[in-house]
Amino acid sequence: MAEYSPYHKLIPERFEILENLKSLLYKDLKVHFNINYAERKLPVISYVINPEIEETIMITAGCHGNEPAPIYALYNFLKNNPKVRNKRIVIVPCIVPFGFCLHIDKNVNDVDINRDFFSNKPQKETKLLKQLVKKYKPTFVLNLHEDPDEEMFFLYLEGKGYRQKAEELVSLVSKDMKFYKRRKVHDDMVINGIIEPNESSTSFEDYLTKLNIPNFCVETPGLYPLKDRVKVHEKILKFIVR
Repeated sequence: MAEYSPYHKLIPERFEILENLKSLLYKDLKVHFNINYAERKLPVISYVINPEIEETIMITAGCHGNEPAPIYALYNFLKNNPKVRNKRIVIVPCIVPFGFCLHIDKNVNDVDINRDFFSNKPQKETKLLKQLVKKYKPTFVLNLHEDPDEEMFFLYLEGKGYRQKAEELVSLVSKDMKFYKRRKVHDDMVINGIIEPNESSTSFEDYLTKLNIPNFCVETPGLYPLKDRVKVHEKILKFIVR
């Protein structure tokens, strides 16, 4: 049997949520570029709440397309018209829409952008995140991820002074899902739901750390039902922007 054409690899529901995000944010969003694939345009967008305020929190999602809950959570979060005071919130709701629409962890060039931040020839998505960091100078960054093969929640903490906030976040999440109390994940030791990495990498988180920008990378367990993971990401968003 002949292989399906690339068009049939798209997950229609994923494309639809990207379109819904565009419609929801309408004139206030910025389309940075489109990925053209299978006669579709997959937009890479950003959205800013309170653009006139200087103190900035940056939120990213969709780095890996096989980690879908954060994109759904951000859509729900924005649909409820969140009231945020005293902070500018810069949101990149799906940095790799190609991966999201095909449920893979790479971009259209077969690159995992979270291993691309010290490349000599960075991808467009990588360049965009760097540009946004340079433009808005965030004081804190929240990166929403999932770990498809894990059974419990954990987060990566980068930045001194944020340990208590990380512990509060783990406590909040624990009301809805279990977290690792002591376990090695990807060669890093999780202690009470938190990893404080000792080894440098080529991730966005490591790039931020080299700029002295504190950040969390939260990882919901992919073996939980999607609706439960979406709910937890919505709670995380409300906690961070409050």
